[in-house]
Amino acid sequence: MKKILFICQKIGFKTEESTHCGVGIVADLTSNIVQKSIKHNFIPLCIDSQSELELSIQHHTPDIIIYSYHEGTTQWINDNSLRVKWPDIKHIMIHYDFYQKKIDDFKPVQDFHYLITDDVTATGNEYVFVVPRSIPTDKSYTNTVPNDPPIIGFQGFAFDHKGINNLVSAIQNEFDEATIRLHMPTSRFADPNGLKTAQCIKEINCIIHKPGIEVKIDTEFLSTEDIVEWLSHNDINCYFYDYLDKAGIATSPDYALSARKPIAITKSFQLRHLWDLEPSIIHSSTNTFTQIMNNGIEPLIPVYKQNAHKALIAAYENIVDSIT
Repeated sequence: MKKILFICQKIGFKTEESTHCGVGIVADLTSNIVQKSIKHNFIPLCIDSQSELELSIQHHTPDIIIYSYHEGTTQWINDNSLRVKWPDIKHIMIHYDFYQKKIDDFKPVQDFHYLITDDVTATGNEYVFVVPRSIPTDKSYTNTVPNDPPIIGFQGFAFDHKGINNLVSAIQNEFDEATIRLHMPTSRFADPNGLKTAQCIKEINCIIHKPGIEVKIDTEFLSTEDIVEWLSHNDINCYFYDYLDKAGIATSPDYALSARKPIAITKSFQLRHLWDLEPSIIHSSTNTFTQIMNNGIEPLIPVYKQNAHKALIAAYENIVDSIT
């Protein structure tokens, strides 16, 4: 049995600063899933400095260290002095904004021996491992009776590229009566003062003109379990992201997958892993919210299987086996 440190930043309720970051959240989720392995000892560590990591290395004496990295939130990982100091430890970076050309061009450097990506549309190689998505839970959720009028949801940070205004407009165009539920917590890194969220809410209120369209918005940061529970009460959850060429796969829809409810998307590059499902979940004038809801979760069943927790654990176990 090998010993692996799984390093991610302190996030949410694990830090006094209540840092909310999508990259940190998914890394914390991944580490909690893979530590259930009975083949290898994965040790989750939420730390924010090189000094904390050094103490952890001395204490645990790991065979491998996996670093969850993002240039905007974990810059301290760029300092390679500890990796140079312990060359016998295999050092692996999880990179979330990778696309195929970057994977094809990657070569091991002095400090990072391998990369991991959860872009399930990518093809790996001897240095880059592709793993399943980290779905919060793969248990069967109880599907409630559809609401009338429908409840349509979105959860995520209120950034411009999320297309929230377009989503609200599309809902209002299709329905005379509906409830729009939006869960939009503030991002410490990209919207520390909540100005983007406030502006988004203002714009949404200007869009709505039909008296039968009700908008419910909350901005409180929720735990992973509470987010999935919140999503499970919607009839459909929607992600109308801009295209964003070469961007990494979005993490918010992973929560909606756990909720076991229909999902509607745009053909955003960040949602490319959901483009080819049948029946299609890409919203259009001919594939409406109503049609996607009527199709239920049938299109999503292959995605549930591909990203089951046992598949993610097996993928990480295989990585360990192949490099040690």
